[in-house]
Amino acid sequence: MIDFLGLTRRAGKDSGIILFVFPHPDDDVFVGGTLSLLVRAGLIVHAAWMTSGGYDGLDRTREDEIGRAMDLAGVERRHLLRFPDGGLVGALEEACAALHRLIDGIKPGIVMGPAFEGGHADHDATSFVVAESCRRAGWEVPIFEYPCYAPDADVANGLRLAAFPARSEGMRHVELDEAAMRCKESMAEAYATQKPVFDLLGWRPSARESYRECPQDRDHARPPYASLDGYAHWFNWRSPDRFEQLSAAVASVTTLKLREPRPAHEKAAEFTRRA
Repeated sequence: MIDFLGLTRRAGKDSGIILFVFPHPDDDVFVGGTLSLLVRAGLIVHAAWMTSGGYDGLDRTREDEIGRAMDLAGVERRHLLRFPDGGLVGALEEACAALHRLIDGIKPGIVMGPAFEGGHADHDATSFVVAESCRRAGWEVPIFEYPCYAPDADVANGLRLAAFPARSEGMRHVELDEAAMRCKESMAEAYATQKPVFDLLGWRPSARESYRECPQDRDHARPPYASLDGYAHWFNWRSPDRFEQLSAAVASVTTLKLREPRPAHEKAAEFTRRA
């Protein structure tokens, strides 16, 4: 059920330690079944939240909900980083430094973060923070991403929920057993303040959770899809964020050294040698 994570010791790193990073409280529900499976398998699971979801002044209430949800999943190692909800783009350097310290301390064998998918600025910012923090820690481990939500003209209400685009490559799936499904459903109920949100989205827990491995050289200064401009859509209508703000913030703090495109004659020469 969780074989794709390759839970073995490799390169001197103990991949029995797994770190999940979430932008907000309740984003963990999207992977609630996986959390349950991993804990029951005896693995060491850490969970970190970049914000406490305090946009509406409910941060303390939502932190209490985190506690109830993680009690259900059996996740004991919890880290609240408490950056501003809806303001992660403006605190990108501080967020990278904080998660860097956490990764440097727990040294996970696998890191799981939100997909870079254009649904919410905090989600995309967290995707960058995860990759950048691993780079700064010099910790070259697999980073898997899980989908939350993103605009998609190919689905009925224009918003794709907890799924990657149908044409995505490299997807891995975790099939949930009955205990994992019960855990996921109970976690959703634990986030009582978010029930109107789940109802508005029409979200229902799925017995399959999907992941894909993040490329090590992903450039978060480039949009995940060509038409992404702003983050406001029918569900996230109050968002003032624009991708160009995230792009500028990423460019100002990233340590990623992108490779320069090689001239065509060099590529042709390599192809000839391989042939």
